[in-house]
Amino acid sequence: MLKWVIGSVLVILSAVGCGKAPLTPAAPVAPATAMEAQPCTLTCVTTDPAGKNVAYRFDWDEGDTSGWTGFLASGVTCTVIHVWDRNGVYAVRAQAKNDAERLSGWSEPDTVKVDSLCRLK
Repeated sequence: MLKWVIGSVLVILSAVGCGKAPLTPAAPVAPATAMEAQPCTLTCVTTDPAGKNVAYRFDWDEGDTSGWTGFLASGVTCTVIHVWDRNGVYAVRAQAKNDAERLSGWSEPDTVKVDSLCRLK
């Protein structure tokens, strides 16, 4: 807390939650199974101690991460769509940042089993 006097006015500045990162997001919520080359919808949410807006990025367990989403209000659920090109089992994690560029830790993973599409011959 900062205090100073300007003329005869006492000014008090309190920075509650200032400089803190968002809380680590909950594990993304994904379906247990998805189809190869088909859109899969996932959700994730966290809050920021200072109520700052929050953006998310995802580790799709494919060797890289997504770009950042747009900023959402603290506590608002983020919905994203991802397409896996190969079948397999993927552990998806999320990370958040606030509009002060402070990063959270990575979430616990949620597992998605991606199956190949059945094709008629």
